[in-house]
Formats: sequence, structure tokens, C-alpha cells
Amino acid sequence: MNVYHFLITVACALIGHSTDHSYAVISSLEVEEIKLVELTEAQKFQLASTFEKVYSIEENKLIIDYLSDVNANIGFAMYPEMKSPGAYDRKKKLIYFRESNSINYHVLVEEFFHAYQDQVIGIGNHRYDQAFVNIEFEAKLYADIIQMKYTEYLVGELGLPIQILGSSSESYINWLKSATNNFSKAPDWPFMQRRYYHFLEEFSAEKTAYGKDIDYKDQPLSLFSVFNPDELIKSRR
Repeated sequence: MNVYHFLITVACALIGHSTDHSYAVISSLEVEEIKLVELTEAQKFQLASTFEKVYSIEENKLIIDYLSDVNANIGFAMYPEMKSPGAYDRKKKLIYFRESNSINYHVLVEEFFHAYQDQVIGIGNHRYDQAFVNIEFEAKLYADIIQMKYTEYLVGELGLPIQILGSSSESYINWLKSATNNFSKAPDWPFMQRRYYHFLEEFSAEKTAYGKDIDYKDQPLSLFSVFNPDELIKSRR
């Protein structure tokens, strides 16, 4: 099945649950009861349009193709009471949007990456429990690299990198540029690891909601598998 048709079919069908059902969502941070709302027809159309933009980027396409290859179970729903614009629920295999404006490129890229971490790479419960901030940092780092690589194509939609942190913004950008030879090659872990955990620490201090339990042995395997797909293919044989 065409991957575009696969995911949009899932989006439009949602998950087959009634819109007034309460779901128990278990994260590494809290347990809460929430009420989800089905996407309207206009929101489904917006999702389809946004998906086209996401899928037009080579690395995003690889992520989505792999999700399709493993028959990933992904649904979409509105969660109006959510604090963040979007979220991926690994228990329910759902991507949530807070409002119509949240159905955008930024949110969809990050949440598809989280689905990729979960359903393709299989990062495991221990990482959610012990390295939640690592998971979030890796997803935003991926989004930043893609954003800066395709700045001209995505102009007017993205602005500055998502996780630039105050006075460290210039050093962060220079680090990404050096690691990718100005975004002309795949990032190199031996080089990136020199400052990876430094920026992870800054991210953790800034984004306290993700917790402060950094796993310094944890490497961004999901990110590097996207930029080095041959390694992912070998690992799955």
C-alpha cells in the first residue's frame, strides 16, 4: 500500500473509538485521565496537507516509509486540554494535537520521530523511565538539523531552530554546522559526542518538564539511523 494512502487512511479513520471515551495515558512523568476528541473534516484535510509537506523532505520520508514497512499503528486525535501543541502516546500509539493550529509541520515531524523511536527502533521502557529527557532532546535535535538543512525550502514556516538555548544559540548552531559540514553530510557521532551531552544538559535545565535524569551512556541511535539508513538496514536483517 502507498505509504501516503496508508497514513492518511489511518488519520481519517482515527482509531475507531467513540469521541467521549476516557483514556488512561501512562507517561514517564505522570498518570492522567484525558478526553480525546475526533478530528473534524477540516482538521483531517489540514493533516493531509501538512503530511504532504513533511513527506516531501527526504529524511522525513525515510522515517515514514519505515513506519509503513513495520505496519506501524498510528492514530490521530485532538486533546484540547494538553499543555504542549502535540504529543505522541506510545501506549495508545496516538499522535495528539491541542488545537487546529497545532496540526503543523513542527509538531508532525517531531511526533512522527517519536513514533519512529518507539515502533521502528524500539527504544524500550527503560529509556522512558530513565532517559526521558534524552528521548526528547534527540527528537528536537533531529528537527533542528532538518530545519537548518532545508531552511530555504521551509522558509516562512520554521524560523530559528527549535531548541536554541539563550546565549548558547551561536555555539549550538556552529556545532550542528561542523558536525554536518554545513548540512551537506550525515552527522558524525565521534564528532558530535564531544558536545552532545553539554547541550543535552542545557536542554534539561531549560525544559524541566522532561526531567533531569540524563543517561550519559545513551546514544541518539534513532537520529543516526535516519542519516545512515544502511546501518539500520543491516541491524534489521
